[in-house]
Amino acid sequence: MWMRHRLLMIVAIIAIIVDIVGVCVIVRYTKPADNIAVPEEVAGNEVAPVANVDNYSHIFGGEGSSKKKSTSKVVSTVKEDGTVVEEEAPTVLEYNASTRPGYMNNCYFLGDSRTVAMVSYGFISDSHVLAKVGISHTSVESTTFMQNSGKQYTVKQYLQNVKPPVVYICYGVNGMNGISEEKYEKTYTDLVEHIIDMAPDSKIVLMSIWPVDDNGRYKGSVKNEWINTYNDFLLALAEYEGIYYLNVSSVLTDSNGSIKREFDSGDGLHYKASAYNTIIDYIMHHPVKGISDEGEFKVHYVKPSGEFKTVMTEKPKLPDNVVETQEPETPEILPTPTPTVGVTVTVAPPPAPVLPSPSLSPSPTAKPTAGVTDAITPEVKPIETPAPTETPSPTPTPTEQPTEEVTPEVTPEDNPTELPGPTATQSTESSETESNGGSGNNDNTTAP
Repeated sequence: MWMRHRLLMIVAIIAIIVDIVGVCVIVRYTKPADNIAVPEEVAGNEVAPVANVDNYSHIFGGEGSSKKKSTSKVVSTVKEDGTVVEEEAPTVLEYNASTRPGYMNNCYFLGDSRTVAMVSYGFISDSHVLAKVGISHTSVESTTFMQNSGKQYTVKQYLQNVKPPVVYICYGVNGMNGISEEKYEKTYTDLVEHIIDMAPDSKIVLMSIWPVDDNGRYKGSVKNEWINTYNDFLLALAEYEGIYYLNVSSVLTDSNGSIKREFDSGDGLHYKASAYNTIIDYIMHHPVKGISDEGEFKVHYVKPSGEFKTVMTEKPKLPDNVVETQEPETPEILPTPTPTVGVTVTVAPPPAPVLPSPSLSPSPTAKPTAGVTDAITPEVKPIETPAPTETPSPTPTPTEQPTEEVTPEVTPEDNPTELPGPTATQSTESSETESNGGSGNNDNTTAP
């Protein structure tokens, strides 16, 4: 009897333990959000980052600053019944599965080498990007940018001429070391405020700084820890200025906070073409409210050269929506053979000195007098014969004059005093080569 009760007690205890374990298993695997795999296209917005503007009050004008947040995020939505509802869009751009590719026709980009690659691989039209390899946000306003087409702009000229509907700012990975955190944030704030002033009718989007490999080639210049710190700052800056923030780094980062291996071009900083396909898709499906997405999205591709070509680590496989175009400057340069007009003008003077010769001036006066011509004819004939002999003489004289002018030009070239000229050009060319090479290899030469 005693053994029977003991056996029943053991069975009951086992049953209780099984029930407890079962409940734990059910709770563990039915917990929402934390353990559900989020589709990649929505990743980054399932939990939107929160801005803490108060942490940067020393950058944003101090606690007593009278500056107010912009109202640029107030958008109007027309409902099915025709009523218009105004609402303030959130700072962090949200996922929208129904956005059509035509939205990208309204997007323009300011950035560095990783933005240059968006053009080189054929994901954005050359005219929609103003970027330079190795550029830091601190030197943007003092730089003249050149597009693949050969067109040159400063940021101010570009924004005022193009008047883009949406401007994406893609700076930040360069210039992290060698500069204090406060100076980095202050100079970035100044740049953003200047861009807002230069493009008052544009929607401004701060793009998060994309991840790197901490063990890559640039490990001494940039770290993911610094990137995360400055991304928090950019979010707070967007909130303070009343502009937008795009958390695109969420689809580029692996579980360890580093760049996804399939996107790394090999140096830990630059990306493969496949990464830009993901980036463009993320931009398109996280649109700015109120911007049209109508029309067909076509990329006008100008073959990259110079620094635009150095950012490519693989042969580009152009997307289906790419249309290859010639450089627009080519037809514009062809009409400029106006020097030919100048040549005809220079050729015209040689006959001019021949005409005013003394033999030709009396000839028209001799024609009116008919009776005198008989007596003058023997005199006119010898006068006309030297005229052709004089015509060849002026023709060599202009040819001799340029030769005389060329010889003094040749002598100074032989003069050793002009030798510094070529050496100066060579030094500038070598310095440009070093800067291009350096910017290609040292795309982030300064970091915090």
